[in-house]
Amino acid sequence: MPPRAIAYPSPDYSPARLALCLAAAAHGGLCIFHLGSAKRVATVAAHAKNLRALAYDGTNNLLLTCSFDRTVKVWEAAGAGGRAAECQGTLSSQTGGGGLDP
Repeated sequence: MPPRAIAYPSPDYSPARLALCLAAAAHGGLCIFHLGSAKRVATVAAHAKNLRALAYDGTNNLLLTCSFDRTVKVWEAAGAGGRAAECQGTLSSQTGGGGLDP
């Protein structure tokens, strides 16, 4: 199955600010594309199984992913200079919802 792009336009959307697109890839991968060039700038091994959903918080520059591996991960979204997303913590059935595992 081809990757599915997920877009979350925010109230402060402007074409000048929109630069990246996130897509769930097979086997838990997360692809980051630059919209201007339509090129993939990064691929992150986000989860052990396929992703179920992506959500972006533009105010805090955070990305949340959840997967069929029964985890939710919080990421600092990709930054300037092509820096890929960095995982800030993981919620899983083992943590019991009590906090993030770093």
